[in-house]
Amino acid sequence: MAASASGRAHSIAAGVIFLGSFGTVWLIGGVLLTGRAMPTALALLAAGAVPLLGGALLLRRRAVPDPANADSARIARVFKQVNLAQYAAMAVAIVGANLAGRPDLIPALISCVVALHFMPLAGLFGNPVYYVTTPVILLLDTLAVLHAPHESGAFAAMATGSVLWCTAIFQLVRGMRLVHRDTRQGASVS
Repeated sequence: MAASASGRAHSIAAGVIFLGSFGTVWLIGGVLLTGRAMPTALALLAAGAVPLLGGALLLRRRAVPDPANADSARIARVFKQVNLAQYAAMAVAIVGANLAGRPDLIPALISCVVALHFMPLAGLFGNPVYYVTTPVILLLDTLAVLHAPHESGAFAAMATGSVLWCTAIFQLVRGMRLVHRDTRQGASVS
């Protein structure tokens, strides 16, 4: 059963909430990793999250979810599996970096895992933007490690947070357009 425009927008809103929240955590973590955690920067990041998450909640209120079906259960099951694999890969990255005597690489390695987890989610959720999110994060992580291998954590974290926020903003606009289109089509049918 194909998802309605409003149903897609409702799902997109949930994704924006995740992307915006985790993006904020990565950005704040990046500032903290610099060792110069400025209260103003932290406050601005927290304040920046408010309109993004508020927009997602507004979209979620305006969009009508599609009824649950067998595909919904499959999507939920695969989503859980992808996230479990992500957490396992993060644990391997942490242990591997520590065994190699390179704990400074942990943020960049975890960021790479996060980036890679978007690949199966792109197809699962029908969000091709995730096919762009993945290589952008991987590229930025690589640049961080190559540019300043022992200080790459802060850059990788801030880059990942920025990409997640950009993806969330793109998705929020996409979701709002779907709701607007669905509303317009409903008005023309009446």
